[in-house]
Amino acid sequence: MSFFQRLFGKQTTSAVSNENYTEPRSGLVFPIQLGGLKRSAFGRPYAEGERAGVSIPYGNETAQATIYVTTVQAADFPDGGESDFIRDQLENAISAVREMERMGKYQAVKYFSAEPQMLGTAPGNLVWARTAFFTTFNGRPMMSFTYLTALRSLVIKLRLSCPSPKDKSIGEFPIALGDLISGQR
Repeated sequence: MSFFQRLFGKQTTSAVSNENYTEPRSGLVFPIQLGGLKRSAFGRPYAEGERAGVSIPYGNETAQATIYVTTVQAADFPDGGESDFIRDQLENAISAVREMERMGKYQAVKYFSAEPQMLGTAPGNLVWARTAFFTTFNGRPMMSFTYLTALRSLVIKLRLSCPSPKDKSIGEFPIALGDLISGQR
């Protein structure tokens, strides 16, 4: 049983084949393997306020990542992670963590902020806004990183969580996602 199964319980997933998953509204393609993590389901519908999108989960025994692709109708914001709109979205993500702490789900949360940065290795990749927090959940340590960017009328959010700062997924998965998304512009 993986760390996350012990922490959160057994995860239910939809059937996954070894095929790529194409997000139907954006046409973005997500491979079965990315940055050392394996996709555990096709895109799953979710709602966030008045917006709808899909969540695409990836993971391994020690790290879990979820990519959220949300369409924002009638939006007027530039691509990348440096706009006021994306900063507001990042603050909303932090507010959700504060709510989890208020409800007692997370204990002793420590927040970290960072300047937006280009993710990936290719020149001209999108810039992503980012933040992180450290907490204990059910008595166990957890680190979680959030990255946000905009592409056309999409908001793309990555939430990556693991118990150890030494987990190589912390560095590999965001870089691979940055190259993947920017390469499909």
